[in-house]
Amino acid sequence: MLHRSMTTILPAAIALLLTLGFSLAASVNRTIDDYYGDSVTGVKPIYTDGWAYGPNCSTCTITPFLSDLFDRSWHEVTALLNDPYPENVTITFEGTAVWVYCVVPNFLNHSTGALTSVNITFEVDGKMDGFYIHEADGTNNSFYYNVTVYSNTSLAAGEHTIIMSPQRVSGGSYMGLDWVQYTT
Repeated sequence: MLHRSMTTILPAAIALLLTLGFSLAASVNRTIDDYYGDSVTGVKPIYTDGWAYGPNCSTCTITPFLSDLFDRSWHEVTALLNDPYPENVTITFEGTAVWVYCVVPNFLNHSTGALTSVNITFEVDGKMDGFYIHEADGTNNSFYYNVTVYSNTSLAAGEHTIIMSPQRVSGGSYMGLDWVQYTT
């Protein structure tokens, strides 16, 4: 009778251990660089036509220090009220949380005509999910780096698509995408 109990208990114990092993698996943070893409899958962000790759942009009036940027790169765009189409960047990832980091100008530069107001909306899986606004005050004539412009730590496990759009508002809106972090 003892032998029969062990044959019944052993498969149940193995199943329990396997279940615990999978549920105790550690979460892992991964990065998506604006230029190099996902650190694991290699999938890159998808930009609309108006975006510029910062390090190679000869006409960009907003130029942060490369050494202060993630992987020494950024993509930028300025959305204007009269633009014929909206500008955005789309990123797809599989995970349960996401953070978006941008470089945010905090200077007023009337001599170059640089627009430094930031007004971005975030859509996740087809639903509006937040915004970020920053008006440069010129107090330090510099940039803020690694600014968390969006975060969501309560996503259901699975594939997600985030669309980030600088708004076409009076005066324009700048967006300087540096990198994204997500948790699997």
